[in-house]
Amino acid sequence: MLVTTSALLYKWAEHRAMKQGAAVDDNFNLLDAVKTEIDQMLPNFKFSEMSFEFLTNFVVEKGFVLSPMEMLQFFLNRKQQYHRKVSLQQTYELAEKQALKKQEMFLEENFNLRDEINALLVDVIPRVKFSLIDQTFLTDFVGK
Repeated sequence: MLVTTSALLYKWAEHRAMKQGAAVDDNFNLLDAVKTEIDQMLPNFKFSEMSFEFLTNFVVEKGFVLSPMEMLQFFLNRKQQYHRKVSLQQTYELAEKQALKKQEMFLEENFNLRDEINALLVDVIPRVKFSLIDQTFLTDFVGK
């Protein structure tokens, strides 16, 4: 239900932004206009409760950025629902996707993917109980 509501809200904001912006500005940027429309509502979004697929394929793809605290909430919510390995893997993959999207959008010359991922996971890493996670998984996944 939350995913459907979020997608509808995005479409509504997109329609509203196009209606207002296209008539006013020749240099109209749809993504920026939609973000402006949604910014006032973002505190009501519970990213941590959205599906991993929706976050990676829609929210991040549209250029919305989850903060390190939102990454932590996502991780903690997954930790309650899934095995530790799944929660860590999904949280890492979400941070990686967001970092790659940021790299694509801003084209910084000295962009360091690993540093960007670490910055997104700064609140998550201290909460991971690495001693309880399978060594093979840690070697294969975290050691990327």
